Amino acid sequence: MDRFSDLTRRIAGRTTNAWHIYHQAVHRQMKGERVINLAVGDPDLETPDLIKRSAKAALDAGYTHYEEPAGNPILRQAIAAFQSDLSGQSLAEENICVFSGGQNALFAAALCLFDAGDEVIAPDPCYVTYEGVIRASGAQMVQVPLDAASGFSLDIAAMESAITPKTRGLLVNFPNNPTGAGIGPDEARELVALARRHDLWIISDEVYATILFDGDFTSPTHVADGYDKIAVVNSMSKSHAMTGWRVGWLAGPADLILHVTALSSCMIFGCASFSQQAALTALTEGLGEIETFRQIFKARRDAFCDILETIPGLGVFRPVAGMFIILDIAASGLSPTDFAQTLLDEHDVAVLPGPAFGDSLSTHVRVSLMADEQALKESARKIGLVMSKTSA
Repeated sequence: MDRFSDLTRRIAGRTTNAWHIYHQAVHRQMKGERVINLAVGDPDLETPDLIKRSAKAALDAGYTHYEEPAGNPILRQAIAAFQSDLSGQSLAEENICVFSGGQNALFAAALCLFDAGDEVIAPDPCYVTYEGVIRASGAQMVQVPLDAASGFSLDIAAMESAITPKTRGLLVNFPNNPTGAGIGPDEARELVALARRHDLWIISDEVYATILFDGDFTSPTHVADGYDKIAVVNSMSKSHAMTGWRVGWLAGPADLILHVTALSSCMIFGCASFSQQAALTALTEGLGEIETFRQIFKARRDAFCDILETIPGLGVFRPVAGMFIILDIAASGLSPTDFAQTLLDEHDVAVLPGPAFGDSLSTHVRVSLMADEQALKESARKIGLVMSKTSA
C-alpha cells in the first residue's frame, strides 16, 4: 500500500464527508431529474453582465499571462478601498494579497500564522473546511459552542476559558455560515480585547458581509483601536455571484501579506489575469449589484421563513445575514442525516445535515436560499410534510 503524508490524515474527516447529500442531488440533476438543491452556498444568480463583458474584453486584450503573485496592483488598490469602506480599516495595496477565492486566502493565512502544537479557537458551529485548514498547518482547532437560545452570538467568557498556553489565534466568521448570525459592536470590541489580553491573532472571515438584512455590518477591525493582529478574509463569490471566478483576498498587516505572498508564489503563482480584470470591474463599476443581490436574498429569506415558521415542531432561526437558514428538526424524531435523506428521496429537496458544521447542530439541518421564491415556498411545504409524517 502506498504511503501518504500525515497531512492527508489531518485534512480528512468532517470536511470531506459533509457533502454526501449534495453530491447525490447533483448526480440526479445531471441525469435530468428535477431536484431543488438547497445544500450549497453557490448563488443561483448569474454573474452580472458588465462583469462578464469585462472578462471577455480582457481576454481579447491579452490578459492571459502571469500576474504578480500578490495580485494585479490596480486590483489590489481597488480591493483596499472597498475593504476599508466595508470593515473600517485603513488599507493600502501592500495590505492586500489576491487569492483564488476566500478559501485559498484562509488556507494561506493559517499556514503563515500557526505551527504544529498551536491551538486555534473557533465557534461551533463553523464552516466545514475550517478544521481541515487549521489541521493542515499542524495546529488543532478548539471549538466553543454557540447557543441557539442567544441567537448564536459569541460567548466571549467561554472563549477565554478555552485559552491555554498553546492558543495562538481566534478564527471567527460573522455574518456566520451556517447560522446567519451577526456580531455587534460590543461583541466585536470584547473579541478584540480578548485577543489583545492574550496576544492572539484574529482571522475574520467576512465573505457574507455584504448580504446583511438587519442592522449594520460589524467587523473586529471596526473597533480594533490600534490592534493590528487581525487578518480579514473576503471574496467576490457571494457579493457578485462570482463563485466560479475564484477571486478572493486576504487583508492584513503588510508583514503578514509578504509571507502569504511568498506562499502564493509556491502554491498558485497568482490568479487568472482575466478574472482579476473582471473583479476590478465589479469593484469599480459593479458596486450597485451588491444591493440588488442583497434585496433578492432578503425577499427570499422572508418568504421562506414566513412559511417555515408555521410548521409545527420546526425550530427556525431567521438569519440576520447570509444565504442560509438553520432548522431544528428534533421534533421529527429523525437524525439530521436521515431527515435530509428522506427529504431528498421522497420530496426531491436537498439540504445539508447540521452536524457537518459542529456538534452544537446535532438536531439541525442547514438550508440555503439558492432558489427562487416559488421553489423555496415549495421546499418549505415539503419540509413540513417530512415533519408531519415523522412526528405524528
